[in-house]
Amino acid sequence: YFRTFGTALLAGREFNQRDTLTAPLGLIINETSARQFFGTTSAVGRTIRMNKLGSRTEMDSYEVVGVVKDTKYSRKDEAPRRIGYLAFAQDPEPGSSIRLAIRSGSSMDTLVPAVRTAILDVQRDAALEFSSFEARVNDSLLQPRLVAVLSTIFGALALLLAVVGLFGVTAYSVARRRGEIGIRIALGAQRASVVWLILRNTGALLLAGLVAGTVISLGAGKFVGTLLYGLKPGDPFVLS
Repeated sequence: YFRTFGTALLAGREFNQRDTLTAPLGLIINETSARQFFGTTSAVGRTIRMNKLGSRTEMDSYEVVGVVKDTKYSRKDEAPRRIGYLAFAQDPEPGSSIRLAIRSGSSMDTLVPAVRTAILDVQRDAALEFSSFEARVNDSLLQPRLVAVLSTIFGALALLLAVVGLFGVTAYSVARRRGEIGIRIALGAQRASVVWLILRNTGALLLAGLVAGTVISLGAGKFVGTLLYGLKPGDPFVLS
């Protein structure tokens, strides 16, 4: 399993054919579990008590036989969590369904028919479903991507409203000062100086809006931090 997913074994061993129902219960934990439960001491050979499989009251003792590198459990943007792995062969009631992880250099179009045939040759009435690892990852990112698309749409709409509003305020200001501008031109003011006069006032409004928007964005960033992946709410590049 760990070699299939490329999960590095940091200490101990993986499960093997000796991990059966009659053997002592084995457990492989990730490095976060090892650090939180045992600190800097070796976790291999130590015992962890957990709920017995299929029971909420009975407890079983599991011997830690290995430690593997931290992995993501359900989403790419989640923080490392405590994860333990149990041997399938030591489950007294494994149930009627099973998931198989297959690593291959072949395409899905080639791999799926071959695997389907191999399984049905052993269990003719098996109901099979196939999905790629890439599809699983994409499904886990569906919500963040939807939020990103909606945020982009609302951000573009807000920018459009800001531009329209700034244009309207500037046009209104120029209309009110039309007489003043005419007098300045009559007294010899250059076109560039008149334009600069208008742009200076517009720039002051724009600067005030940018400062206010930056402060509000930094304050509100903590509320959307959990929706960001690979970014920080206060990232200067993102704010710009």
